[in-house]
Amino acid sequence: MVRTPWIGWALIATLAGGCHGAPAEPPTSPNTNAGTDTDTDTGTDTDTDTGLGPTAETGGGTTVVGPDWASCVLASDNALRVVCQITDPTREGPAAWTLTQGSRVRTATSEGTEAVVLWGFAPNQQLEWRVEHGGEVGSGAFPTDPLPPGIVSLQATVLSGSPVATEAVAVPYTCDSMAGAAVFDTEGEVIWYQQVPATGQGVLNGVVGLDWANDRVLLSVGGHTLLEYSVEGEEVFQLDDTERPIHHDNAWASPYRFVLNAAQHDASVVDGFYVVDEAGGIVAEWDLADHLEVGTTGIGAFWALEFPFAADWSHANSIEVDGPDHVLISLKHLNAVLRVVSNPSRSDFGAIEWTLDGGRGLLASDFVWTDEGAFFDQHHVARRASGGLTLFDNGSQAHSRALTLDLDEAGGSVSVDDAWAFEQRCAVQGSVYEQADGSILTTCAAEGLVREYPAGAQDPGWEMEVLCIQSTGGSGHLARALPVTLPD
Repeated sequence: MVRTPWIGWALIATLAGGCHGAPAEPPTSPNTNAGTDTDTDTGTDTDTDTGLGPTAETGGGTTVVGPDWASCVLASDNALRVVCQITDPTREGPAAWTLTQGSRVRTATSEGTEAVVLWGFAPNQQLEWRVEHGGEVGSGAFPTDPLPPGIVSLQATVLSGSPVATEAVAVPYTCDSMAGAAVFDTEGEVIWYQQVPATGQGVLNGVVGLDWANDRVLLSVGGHTLLEYSVEGEEVFQLDDTERPIHHDNAWASPYRFVLNAAQHDASVVDGFYVVDEAGGIVAEWDLADHLEVGTTGIGAFWALEFPFAADWSHANSIEVDGPDHVLISLKHLNAVLRVVSNPSRSDFGAIEWTLDGGRGLLASDFVWTDEGAFFDQHHVARRASGGLTLFDNGSQAHSRALTLDLDEAGGSVSVDDAWAFEQRCAVQGSVYEQADGSILTTCAAEGLVREYPAGAQDPGWEMEVLCIQSTGGSGHLARALPVTLPD
């Protein structure tokens, strides 16, 4: 069922506890931030009045009311989203807006009384705004609000360094019975968030799939709902009550979106994906059982609630767009990567173009390793700009690692190009993003560690830890950190 769009934030988040292996135990430190005003109010108005309006102390900063023909205010449903607008209906023409919060500067233009939405600000901090319109200049100021329960329990700590390419990261969370996503800047400040009730049961509780592309956010929620939003908060569509449970990952492309699903075939759980159009309608389905002989063995109890006593045979854990007509799918329990024709308008839709085995020989591979390379229990397979692959190798070595692979599709060979190891085994989830400058952004999910390795470097140049400090539901650990480009 597709619901009529409404205006509001939303986002993200992959259910972090989605793979076999025990979820990491979250820290039990008390939440010291929620609902606490930690500043020392002096009762003294220290701002410089502009003559544009009255000022008032708010506890978190000073409010300066702008001119009577323009306004910037916090959105009613989000502590960090700002809505700016020319309020005088007689005014016409373009307006130029500049919002400043310390080193954070955001700009936008509007036409007439058009409202613009700006994001990328931290909570509980003073924000100043300025507008130019028709030869006049107006300004004002106010503090952003504190974060609400749920997201306030998600905290990031920069452990070392400064990033070269990463501007911000989007991460999923399930904290205090709330689920959602947050964008952290590289100093560990929340500068964007959206949360939803943590619906769903077991491993499908909360937000279980995420993609962020072209200023669109695609999220899978509670195992049977798919939503798409603009980053400014406009809901594009809501698809409810999918017949098959959706899990782990989704992928945004134009004109289609792809979302992993699963179904029981005899005594085995087998993965597939839905193809969804821009209006939120399912236009095609793909099932791995139509292309491979299904086995009867499985690992773990991931699907114990949805499919009791069935073997978790394939366990897909990522889907990524690979050009206009294909997707790459990671099958953890088969230790393999598939390239599948995903364009439903093609006559060969669903065909498996090739299979890459990680070294266990569970599926016939179209590639031969030319070195001693391997990957076990992998996550998050994606195409590199050079034509190779990136993936997170959870288990082939004592310590989990981010990998880049050279892939010769014509010659049928594969080899390890480079590797970046963590100091521990990351038993569940994980991600790797190769950025435009060649730097690597990678996540060890169970430890909540996000790292950037500068191009050509083997040591991380920046590391941040993200933890839910009060987890009363959900995984309590980080599934993935996606690179986010900040608005101007």
